[in-house]
Amino acid sequence: MSLGIRHVALKTGLSVATISRALRGLETVHPKTRLLVEKAAKAIGYRREPLVGAVLSSVRRANQNHFVGNLAVLDVHPPGRPQRLSFHQAILDGAKRRARELGFAVDVFDLGTEGHSLAAVLRMLRARSVLGLVVFHEGRAMELESFPWDEFSVVELDHGAVRQALHCVCPDHHNTFTQALERLEQLGYRRPGLFIEQHKDARLKFKWLGTFLGYQATHPALGRVPVLSKKIITAKDLRTWNERYQPDVLIGHKDTIVPWLNTPRSGKTPAQGFFNLNWNERSVPCAGINHRPDLLGSMTVESVVAQIHRHERGIPSVPKSIMISGEWCNGPSLRRVS
Repeated sequence: MSLGIRHVALKTGLSVATISRALRGLETVHPKTRLLVEKAAKAIGYRREPLVGAVLSSVRRANQNHFVGNLAVLDVHPPGRPQRLSFHQAILDGAKRRARELGFAVDVFDLGTEGHSLAAVLRMLRARSVLGLVVFHEGRAMELESFPWDEFSVVELDHGAVRQALHCVCPDHHNTFTQALERLEQLGYRRPGLFIEQHKDARLKFKWLGTFLGYQATHPALGRVPVLSKKIITAKDLRTWNERYQPDVLIGHKDTIVPWLNTPRSGKTPAQGFFNLNWNERSVPCAGINHRPDLLGSMTVESVVAQIHRHERGIPSVPKSIMISGEWCNGPSLRRVS
């Protein structure tokens, strides 16, 4: 039977607190003292139980209001945006929640034509001793080549916020959309039709379009409905395309098309389904993809904090991406097709 930490203290003449710090490898203990303690512990057969140590460490952390440092979100927003979209606000809420749990405070700085200047933001970051950055964008990259990345740990949310290659947390659009198409097929839909405005797909490197065309090409039982892709898709565009190709389920971002479908056209309104590519921004009840914004924000903060603890700063030599799968959400816009 191994002896306890008090026996090590008796053998060395040191306090129990010193023995504990030495056996945990803390830098506050002199190397010679740590070596003495380790030899004494080995001599009497002392063995530290890792599970007990972990539990005690957790209790100690819970009994103190620990503050580690400051983080910041750089929100690169498009000009003319009246307010933050609910999807993006949910991401920020998730990031702030996880930061508080890890002992960090978060400030959000708007960058763009209507926000703070880059020089002003940099002054505030330094004044607040910010350790890590989350770069967040809503549709456009920003020229930040001169930004002093080496001063911060940094992660971007989704690709393309800045020109540099940074570590990234992003939705797994390809895998999630593929699974959604498979499920639509299981429901009996055989002529899915994708409509998407070009700027939305371009920001994601055409993942929606590429996934849809790839699925069509590898599933010969499906009807070939051409993709409706335009800069701006109007009600007239949708009706014309819909009547010509007659998809049995419409897939897109604009759920405002649901009332259009209820408008009689040529005396005939085909029974169709609708699937929203971003269920988080829905304006009417419908089925679609929940991109889990809270989890996206949480994982972004965890990635930044991990870099801080590893003392990693600046632009990485090998950028890594963490991809979060979305989840299917049922809604009244779909039905099982016989």
